[in-house]
Amino acid sequence: MEQFEYKGKTYPVWKNGKGYACITTNEQGYGKAFLLHKLIWEQANGPVPMGHEIHHLDLDRANWRLDNLMAVDRQTHHAMHRDLRSTGKSNKAGTDDGKKTNPNHRPEKRTP
Repeated sequence: MEQFEYKGKTYPVWKNGKGYACITTNEQGYGKAFLLHKLIWEQANGPVPMGHEIHHLDLDRANWRLDNLMAVDRQTHHAMHRDLRSTGKSNKAGTDDGKKTNPNHRPEKRTP
């Protein structure tokens, strides 16, 4: 099991339901979960700027190495992932990037 050191203590790394690497600390009797990609980025760069999110360059949500992380504004980040979805790539936990799709499927047209 992978371990992460934080504030002089070692914690086991686990994945949340969305596939992000996390740790849970126990300070003053309260458990607190941290997303490792955000924690690592903030340790190196300070707080994530307002309106920004941390992007995983390799699209692997469990890869929390600093050289894999980049802060981008929320609008750009959402556009990046929208573009990936339109090309058939996915970074969602539990998805199979090589899944077969029905070539005859046509989405229903929505009318207002």
